[in-house]
Amino acid sequence: VMKKCSHLIQKLSNPSEDLKDFQKDLIKLILIKEGMADQNDTLAFHEMKMAVNSIFPSSAISTFVSSNQKTKIAFINEISSIAAGIRLHNWYGQKAGKFMLDVGKVMREILPQMNEDLFEDLTDTRHIRPISISDSSAQTMLHPLEEKIVHSYHWNQWKLRKKALQTVDLMDKKTHSTQTDTSHFRRENHSQVYLPKDQSTQTKKDSATNVSGAQILGRL
Repeated sequence: VMKKCSHLIQKLSNPSEDLKDFQKDLIKLILIKEGMADQNDTLAFHEMKMAVNSIFPSSAISTFVSSNQKTKIAFINEISSIAAGIRLHNWYGQKAGKFMLDVGKVMREILPQMNEDLFEDLTDTRHIRPISISDSSAQTMLHPLEEKIVHSYHWNQWKLRKKALQTVDLMDKKTHSTQTDTSHFRRENHSQVYLPKDQSTQTKKDSATNVSGAQILGRL
């Protein structure tokens, strides 16, 4: 409703608008918002004007114009509710609102006729043949071409789901270690060997001639 009255709200935001025009636009806005009567109804306009003037004096117009959009909408909602309550009070007291419809009386007159019309529409029926549904299937040779066989295909959907869950589980896994009672006996194995050495062979050849020692011979 407030979207339909946006042009009136913009006019109310204009500080240069005349006081009479301002009150007229405000009352039209309230009549449209509450939906209690047509805005062109003179008697309804006069009654709403009296209700609004009793709670919204002319001195408060400047405050209303200078406020922001959110405050204006909240103020209009409050004024509309109070003015509608005043009109309903006067209507129940038979002081005003003679043009207003008695909703209860109207509903008591209209509902029986509506029920008869609906009953006629519901009883005007005809039988419709039910639609039969049957299952049909066709069997063909399994993989007529050998090269068309997909070996990675699994017909069991639960197996596929299990495989997918395992894949997701592996993606979230982290490596961890476990300490057992005998794990402290473990040790690293080492093997020590002699490193290979360079081998060499040295030979020596001596050549010599052995002779007897010198002898001195003499005569006595």
